[in-house]
Amino acid sequence: MDNYVNVVVKLAVKKSFTYHWPESFPPAKKGMLAIVPFKNSQKIAIVLGPGSKLQSAKSVIKLLSKEPVLGEKEFKLAEFISSRYFVSLAEALFSLLPAGFVKDEVYPPLNLQELFLPELTSSQQAVFQNITPGVNLLLGVTGAGKTEIYIRKAYETLKAGKQVLILVPEIALTPQTYLWFQKKLKVPVFRYHSRLKKKERAKVWWGVKKEKIKLVVGSRSTILLPFQSLGLLVIDEEQDTSYKQEQSPYYDAREIAYFLAKINPTLTTILGSATPSLITYAKALRGDIKLQRLRKRFLGELPKTEVIDIRGTKSLLSPVLRDYMKNVLDKGRQVILFLDRRGEASGLFCVECGNVILCPRCDLPLVYHREEASLLCHHCGLRKKMPKVCPLCKKINFLPKRFGVERLSLEVERLFPSARICRADRDALKRKDIEEVYKTFREHQCDVLIGTRMIAKGWDIPDVDLVGVIDADLSLFFPDYKAREETYMLLSQVSGRAGRRGQGFAIIQTRTPEHPVIQAVCHQDYEGFAKKELLLRKKENFPPFCEIVRLLVKHKNQEKAFRIAQEAFKKLKKETEELSNNELEILGPSSCFFNKIASKYRVHLVLKVKRFSPKLTEVLNSLQREQHLTVLRNPNDLL
Repeated sequence: MDNYVNVVVKLAVKKSFTYHWPESFPPAKKGMLAIVPFKNSQKIAIVLGPGSKLQSAKSVIKLLSKEPVLGEKEFKLAEFISSRYFVSLAEALFSLLPAGFVKDEVYPPLNLQELFLPELTSSQQAVFQNITPGVNLLLGVTGAGKTEIYIRKAYETLKAGKQVLILVPEIALTPQTYLWFQKKLKVPVFRYHSRLKKKERAKVWWGVKKEKIKLVVGSRSTILLPFQSLGLLVIDEEQDTSYKQEQSPYYDAREIAYFLAKINPTLTTILGSATPSLITYAKALRGDIKLQRLRKRFLGELPKTEVIDIRGTKSLLSPVLRDYMKNVLDKGRQVILFLDRRGEASGLFCVECGNVILCPRCDLPLVYHREEASLLCHHCGLRKKMPKVCPLCKKINFLPKRFGVERLSLEVERLFPSARICRADRDALKRKDIEEVYKTFREHQCDVLIGTRMIAKGWDIPDVDLVGVIDADLSLFFPDYKAREETYMLLSQVSGRAGRRGQGFAIIQTRTPEHPVIQAVCHQDYEGFAKKELLLRKKENFPPFCEIVRLLVKHKNQEKAFRIAQEAFKKLKKETEELSNNELEILGPSSCFFNKIASKYRVHLVLKVKRFSPKLTEVLNSLQREQHLTVLRNPNDLL
């Protein structure tokens, strides 16, 4: 008897293919993996189910798994990703597969012991008891002890025989979170992220599927693991944009968390943050999710914040900040200096003719890196040697523009020669591991930590008494509707690193001290800021009062990029005539703020959507398959 199966292969097409299933194989089951001939090559295929007889069908070459690798839960998740983010089912399914197969792996037993943990405060205890199955927003100031609640909820879940997943926004934060849970719970904790070797990732994937692994700490992709009995899902620092993947397959870990909670009513989900995203906070205000508050720190007080006007100041460190640093360092305490700009300077210009040295592929200033004596494009990665003369006027008189962490490090060395300095930015971490930097600073082998935004969250260092924000205005004036929100969150989070075990201070240097966002950070009033910002969003019709869909075109020819975008605009207008202007607003096409990156011009359409009609969904699915065009739902920015 002839058997046929429908399969998908890893292609960005929304269709399946029919193959003949050899009689020598065991019965075909949904979720099995096989090797199939495809055009002039062979591809891995995922079995969808039985297919109709097809005379021209080729035969499956090899079976990779005698049992299904993906189960019904994984298929439901893949269907959700496919429908929500306008990607093919194949792309979604393949993102859920293991990195490989493992043989006879041994996993340590759980051996859950009785815990002897410090007593919670009355407010922590109340929050702990109020967190129940469903989605919970845990809004707690920095240092409020949210992790203590996570640990106790994890213990409670493990005791019930269920699995626990703890998500952190950055791979760099997994080591300290992993060690913290391991130390407190005294059980095997597994890490999972994209930088692990394939063999390590495969071991965790299969351990989770077989329920041999009960507790995993990981970054965004960990939410795609095949948990069979997930009882607790924690998304720490939920406001972080790193939880959204903006390359195929596109997904947002927070939206997947909502989906998992919907299909599993017994799952307890905690979204933790001192500054939750406005979209999440609005859900809590509407009552869509439960809101739990921790208004005070577990130990110590919130840092005293002072805003310093640096208009006219030439040094990176204002006199006020220098005085604070001297006092703190003289007491043997630690300092964090935050500057979200890599390199020595973000550009070089010629004093003689005014020429700025640009990246030829992006038309953006090349960043000067003193330590490597080179110019680097932070958008496409192009690296050039420092020119001896100006390419235009052939004279030698360069002046750096807008200094970065390399120059800040030199200035601190000059002013505080006895201070031990370490850096945490992408360039410094090419030479050192983030775990090594964190350990060095936490063990007080370093006095001053200088870093970019990677130090703004998750760093719990007890001896830090002072945080200095060198330039608070860097992201405030970007032409993006999220600029104010992102700036508030970033400044609040980094300021919150100070005073974890005593009185701390945060010095915010700015050229716009009267700006409402700067003032809101100074007053440490997230909810007051959020409510005002939501009123502005409602007036301007931005999320959470609509959804944003961005159609981004990238092409080496600018005219062709605009032509593709214009065709997409016409198609959208034609297919969505039944939607009113209130339900769908189309802006553009227009050039992006970053007009050209990696030799490709960038043009976009921005859709403000209040109702996804079947026609609109259909046309967005078809546009996603267009060459040079990407459809992004609720992207991180519109730059």
